[in-house]
Amino acid sequence: MQSLETLAKSQKEFIMNPKPMNKELIIIDDDDILLVILEKMFGKINPNLKISTFIKGSDALTFLKNSEFNQPPSLLVDLHLKDLKDWDFLDKLETDDRFRSKVFIITSSVNSENPSKSKRYKNVAGFFEKPLTFDIIQRINQLIVESNPN
Repeated sequence: MQSLETLAKSQKEFIMNPKPMNKELIIIDDDDILLVILEKMFGKINPNLKISTFIKGSDALTFLKNSEFNQPPSLLVDLHLKDLKDWDFLDKLETDDRFRSKVFIITSSVNSENPSKSKRYKNVAGFFEKPLTFDIIQRINQLIVESNPN
């Protein structure tokens, strides 16, 4: 049994140096090489970030529907997936109230309407064009870390 002095000291240490809250990131892109690169880069920047990857948007949606999270995970989603075209993934996400995740869209498309169209979706927290630089990945990580659980 801990003494009151030891307990008070550990409480003070916790308040002064809280453990980082574990966040979760789900990366969805049909480029399996990019998935590995992004997983490694995010893991290097933020070792406390739990990362899951999916090549198919439909698999990611099934995972989200069948999983329980302490807080909604952040999603990094390629806009143009092979199994769900263009905005289909976001449309499906938007119609289900269980999904309160912050979504970061990535795309190699040069369609100038995409950034403004992304603002129509309440969960979209950012729109980024490929190739993703280290600075962009750091920015996305910062947005994930700063996001409050809903």
